[in-house]
Amino acid sequence: MMSGQTNRIARLSIMIALMLVLGWLDRAIPLGSILGGSLPGVKLGLANTVLLYAVYLMNPGSALLLLTAKVLLSGWLFGSFSAILYSLSGGILSLAAMLALRGQNPAPGRIILTSVAGAMAHNLGQILMAAAVAGTPGLLTAYLLPLEGIGAAVGCVTGAAAWRVIRAVAGRREGSERDGEGA
Repeated sequence: MMSGQTNRIARLSIMIALMLVLGWLDRAIPLGSILGGSLPGVKLGLANTVLLYAVYLMNPGSALLLLTAKVLLSGWLFGSFSAILYSLSGGILSLAAMLALRGQNPAPGRIILTSVAGAMAHNLGQILMAAAVAGTPGLLTAYLLPLEGIGAAVGCVTGAAAWRVIRAVAGRREGSERDGEGA
């Protein structure tokens, strides 16, 4: 039987690996091309389902650790320093929005709302960073509005997926606690 600390490290490691795989899969889905190529870099945000799990079923420190590890590792493996910079700026703003909205009850509507807010905050953080780096505040008006619409749509999809995972895991935890096994 694993100790509590060993169990936590194992769970976080698996979640980071899952986030990396989902991030890689995100890169393989050409959402920008599907949308006509007018919005480069648009992704589904599949790894956000794992982060939503952490927001609702773990502590904020664990969620921040997952976000940071995912951004740094995926930037190192698949991207560049600028990818890390943009992803981290969007990710921090996204996590802050999700933690502010999470509430105590992981109801489907609440999780989807949290996901949408996180997706839109992520887009805002990235656009703010891009505008600052490039010195082009016009980027905010030209790119942000369509990106936020897409963020809202994909936030609904990832929120619905995360709700199913959270419901399944929370139900399993409750069953284990009733059986005397603990979480």
